[in-house]
Amino acid sequence: MIRTVHIKDLPGYVRSMPKQRFDAGVKAVRLTMRARGRRFVSEEIKATAPHPPFDRGSYDRSWQTVNMDGGARFFSTSVYASVIDNGRRPGKWPPFQAILGWVHRKQLAEKWGWITAKVRKSRKASAKLDVQAAEKGIAFIVMAAIKRRGLPPKRVFARAAKRLIVACKQAWRSAVANAAEKAS
Repeated sequence: MIRTVHIKDLPGYVRSMPKQRFDAGVKAVRLTMRARGRRFVSEEIKATAPHPPFDRGSYDRSWQTVNMDGGARFFSTSVYASVIDNGRRPGKWPPFQAILGWVHRKQLAEKWGWITAKVRKSRKASAKLDVQAAEKGIAFIVMAAIKRRGLPPKRVFARAAKRLIVACKQAWRSAVANAAEKAS
């Protein structure tokens, strides 16, 4: 999941622009991507309905900006970014450990009535085995549902990228106008 804001995204008159204005525009694009990119993604995550893709926050924290010649690159380092954004087709099993960890963090065994809170808090080894067995069973049910139905795409990055491009173009225009005003 990478979005690069580069000169080719901007109108053609940019290439014939004086270097001072060009550099001011590039700096504005880089600052805009650093300042607003993660915020736009966070807002789009929260706006995703019915179920925002937020569990531990690793997807939200994985977004980075890197400067390039003539612009910047905004991307996610999360291994799940493509699954969150593009969804998952039916027919393939999701990773067991990831689903098991999610079931444990959400305490679904308790919520679904497979165990009680008292059993979860018990220090007995047999109680811990019961909890683990219940969580494994729920994880398998969730995995089977994902295999059967797939996962719908959330399009978080696509929506955030549209907003980011608009913000970068506005920053470019104002920075170039300010540089032209200073030059004259």
